[in-house]
Amino acid sequence: MPKKPLDANKPRGPVTAYALFVRTCRDELRRKYPQLTVDYNVIAKKCSERWKVMNDSEKKRFNDTADLQRKRYKEEMATYLQEQSAKQQQQQQQSATSSILLQTPSTQYLVEPQQHTLIIPTQTQQTATTTILTVPKKPAKKRERKPKDPHAPKKPLSAYFLFCADERPKVHGSQTGMSVSDVARELGIRWKNAPIELKNKYEQAASEKKHVYQAEMAIYKHQTSTSTSPPETPQTPLTPHDYQPLFSSTSIQQQQQQHPQLQHILQQQHQQNFTSYDNGDTSEHPNEFDMITGGHSVGENDV
Repeated sequence: MPKKPLDANKPRGPVTAYALFVRTCRDELRRKYPQLTVDYNVIAKKCSERWKVMNDSEKKRFNDTADLQRKRYKEEMATYLQEQSAKQQQQQQQSATSSILLQTPSTQYLVEPQQHTLIIPTQTQQTATTTILTVPKKPAKKRERKPKDPHAPKKPLSAYFLFCADERPKVHGSQTGMSVSDVARELGIRWKNAPIELKNKYEQAASEKKHVYQAEMAIYKHQTSTSTSPPETPQTPLTPHDYQPLFSSTSIQQQQQQHPQLQHILQQQHQQNFTSYDNGDTSEHPNEFDMITGGHSVGENDV
């Protein structure tokens, strides 16, 4: 049920003596310390404790002011009610007058009787018929999301989120009772004011995690693209650390000798990329090829 709009002409209610006391304390605090930011809940608690121990003589000026406001409110409310009753009577008179005017016709119309002939169609007469075709609406296509593979590698965290993971316990420990939005705001301020050395540290950690993620994705894509059946388990299981972001040709040969599966991946990537280069297409998985080989071309001796 919608609320009735507030009447701006209605008199405001009187203020109690305690409310006047709290308002006075707040104004004095603002006047003495204009640049101080204080929690008003703390001020209200202190005022409540002070009000309980005050005697009647100290409360007298606030009680007198509250009595004057109550008298003022009664007088203004009586005048307001009289004005409202007069407006209601005037509206009732106007509505009654308008209803009378609507019931009495202002013009008279001369209606002349006319004769109409009814024509009954025979068998020889044909009547035109129109058929309206209703086209069924196409059902709205629901956008189906592809199910996520639980075995797929998880995306790495950025430098900011790595920083938040380390700083969030510190924020909770320094200030208890903070909401989620307050914690996020505090973490953003700390990241903005963090020194460049600290940011570079998290940027480097995020870059390392990104390279590990790319290596995991290369293994995952190779396993999912070769066959639908689960891949055979190699003698020595591969880890993301077997694929470094940058390494020399000697390290490639060492990795190939240690893991036969890595040699098979490099041969397949080598054939696919050179096939695409011969066809004039250099846009097919260039990043994956550069990431696996460390940005160096793979020669026949390496393969």
